[in-house]
Amino acid sequence: MRSLALALMLAALPALAAGFLVLTLADVGRGVWLLHGISLVVMLALAGGLQTVRVSLSRFAVVLIPGVVMVLCAFPLLGTAAGPERWVRLGPVTLYVAPVVLPLALVVVAQAHRWGEKWKGVGFLWLKMTAFVLALQPDLAQVVALSGATVVVVLAARMSWLRRAMWCVPLAPAIWLATRWPDPLTPVNYVEGVFRLAWEHSPLAGLAVVVAALTFLVVFAWRLAKIDQSLVALAVYYGFLLAGSVWEITPAPLIGFGAGPVIGFGLAAGTVALMQKPQSLHLPN
Repeated sequence: MRSLALALMLAALPALAAGFLVLTLADVGRGVWLLHGISLVVMLALAGGLQTVRVSLSRFAVVLIPGVVMVLCAFPLLGTAAGPERWVRLGPVTLYVAPVVLPLALVVVAQAHRWGEKWKGVGFLWLKMTAFVLALQPDLAQVVALSGATVVVVLAARMSWLRRAMWCVPLAPAIWLATRWPDPLTPVNYVEGVFRLAWEHSPLAGLAVVVAALTFLVVFAWRLAKIDQSLVALAVYYGFLLAGSVWEITPAPLIGFGAGPVIGFGLAAGTVALMQKPQSLHLPN
């Protein structure tokens, strides 16, 4: 893994370290540790692999990738789960889809200006549609996080304030829609309840987890801003999710147990690194 992907991985170290602390405090079994270890290996493989891959990307990717992400986010709605419709079953593993693919979509749309600002508008449309798909699940935390990140990307784009309002205001109904149904999610102390678990153990543990989360967000946002200001949207996305985990309505990304957020972070970090390579970009006339 080379410099850029490695730098983004290093930014996640405080949160990942806090995750090990939380799993230790929760005294989880071997199965949880095994799945967590596998997800970390996949995260590193994705980040490092995408950093080194040489591919040719076109403007069509700006249309295709966010659209595929929306479809993948809609898959859980086809299930018959008694609880929240946010997961798909892959053999013995249940995967939380949104945190795997949403960071990827945000990276692609944030970098769409490389193909011209009009292509970024297509990406905005897909993100808005994805917000409504998530609202139907209902997944308030992901809708809010995606909406907040989208606003950051829109504000970074070169367009009039009227056009910015046109892209941002329709996100409000998606947030409202997500609040209309009760969320049957039952929080797990080492998934959604990591902050409560740490504080209940001791003030020192609680403070350590909070500091780790804030350090991750600040360093990650700083690293992304050095690459492209629009990419700060990715840090905003994770910030909203961490805030949601304080209210125990969503897993704490990288701190709480869960393969989805960990794999999604590796996919996003690798994609950021890949898209910075001038030789990997194919810009048709």
